Amino acid sequence: MTSSKQVSVITINYNNAVGLTRTINSVLSQTFVDYEFVVVDGLSSDESISILEKFRSKISHCLIEKDQGIYDAMNKGINASCGEWIVFINSGDEFYSESTLDLVSRNMESGTDFLYGDVLVNYPNGMENLKKANSLDLFWRKLPFSHQTLYCRSEYLKNIGFNKNYEVCADFDFGLKNFVSGANFKHINKPLAIIEAGGKSEQGRFKIALEVKKISIKHVPSIFHNIYFYCFAISELFVDVLKQALPNQVIQSFTRYKNSLN
Repeated sequence: MTSSKQVSVITINYNNAVGLTRTINSVLSQTFVDYEFVVVDGLSSDESISILEKFRSKISHCLIEKDQGIYDAMNKGINASCGEWIVFINSGDEFYSESTLDLVSRNMESGTDFLYGDVLVNYPNGMENLKKANSLDLFWRKLPFSHQTLYCRSEYLKNIGFNKNYEVCADFDFGLKNFVSGANFKHINKPLAIIEAGGKSEQGRFKIALEVKKISIKHVPSIFHNIYFYCFAISELFVDVLKQALPNQVIQSFTRYKNSLN
């Protein structure tokens, strides 16, 4: 039986061999050593499985089998883990530096249930943007931080896991539910992860807005929130239509301008 580690690093992968290699190298480069590494692959058809075989001796638990989507795979990773804290660094994601886990571990104090930080976003055109975590006062609107920067005590995820009924926002559902229930969240005012823009949660904005609304109203019912989300969903639908109609060059120019304001 595997002895308990302080941190379980869980990576989910499906047909992303290049990103998987980058993620594995980032995990293995950590100066902090009291962690286990769990990888769940959805039976990839690219070179991913060969890469996992290459690094098999460095991976604490490796599960290769079909799943029912990303949150089903993440739940499998949770069930296979035995660390005191859990963080998801999925395929293509990286720790911000070799000392990230060491930094976070020094903040794992008694009375703290969740730790989160800032994130560096890389864009396909070579741009990058350091995104600061938002105020927890706005948690009802969206996840205030990138999930790749979220570290939580394992009992929270072991108890309920992620709700597989949500396609892209189960992490928001999990976070908001625990925030409303009184769990203690602590911000580490440092970038903790590097992610690539254009992930699943950035596509189909109208559909995502409806899912966020459903989750938020469930946990924080409010007439004002209902009105806000109806307006927000309409604006996201408008953005979806514009993205379909406008040339990529125009969209990239707007992205550069928006990032310059942060």
